[in-house]
Amino acid sequence: MAKAVATVTLNPALDRTVEVEGLRLGGTNRVAAVRVDPGGKGLNVARVARRLGLEAIALGLLGEENSHLFHRVLAWEGVEDRLIEVPGETRTNLKIVDRLSGLETEINEVGFTVTPEHLERLREVLEQVLDRTGALVVTGSLPPGAPADTYARHIRLARAAGVLTVLDASGDALRQGLRAAPDAVKPNRAELEEAAGRPLSDLGAVYRAASDLLTSGPGWVLVSLGAEGAVLVTPEGAWRGTVPDVPIRSTVGAGDSMVAALVHGLLHGMDPPGILRRALAAGVATATLPGTELCTAEAVDEMARAITVHPCEPERVGEDD
Repeated sequence: MAKAVATVTLNPALDRTVEVEGLRLGGTNRVAAVRVDPGGKGLNVARVARRLGLEAIALGLLGEENSHLFHRVLAWEGVEDRLIEVPGETRTNLKIVDRLSGLETEINEVGFTVTPEHLERLREVLEQVLDRTGALVVTGSLPPGAPADTYARHIRLARAAGVLTVLDASGDALRQGLRAAPDAVKPNRAELEEAAGRPLSDLGAVYRAASDLLTSGPGWVLVSLGAEGAVLVTPEGAWRGTVPDVPIRSTVGAGDSMVAALVHGLLHGMDPPGILRRALAAGVATATLPGTELCTAEAVDEMARAITVHPCEPERVGEDD
């Protein structure tokens, strides 16, 4: 059996999703549906990884004032809970879904402030679980007080223990994390543009930027492109995956589901095209669900049959699409 996947979530959130029939800015909006879920990118990865059959360990920091909601959902999902409670309240992120336009608006709070002592306690917990961990996923935004190289430190610690590492972050956390040479990184187009320092207007540009990123440290680069699918670049080759035309209800958690499937494939020795297919299937399966619901293993299996994957070269990416 594959070893566990451990995830780090430094800035979790209560995700409050409301659906409206036509969002009116400056006016009164009546809510058609509402859903509140404990969230955070690393927690989402852990939950989907568990659903895919991996043992999962959730590490991170949590505001003690509303911590019970997070502990309850992890226990329900069968995820080992190693979250550390700190003073304060975990932030609430508001997501407004307009059913008429299909647009999704996010209003995200900043989060509680962490201290060096909090981060040292987290490092100690991480060291305690590394001997039974096959992969470490560091993902999400950094809360106030966390240095930009926090994820880089976690990656170096895990790599020294022979643990596979995956990074999914943005801004300085991404740039610093890349210097620690994670085994895989999963930017979206905007994050890849930020790392490349230029706009990426077509798939060829995305491919070349991902290839350039490969030379800066990570072993694999998986770029999520929404309705355009994804591009996976590795030292052995590159592949493009396309997705079926299905109704998208919410993109919250789709990228996290892709990361979970990526790790699942890596730990089970799947080949790159197979991993790309499963990662895209997990992302699309989650995107077809409302609010912050996450995909099931059965939905991933079904969606994988509709995913198309083919090899690509920089000068030919996008030619036949």
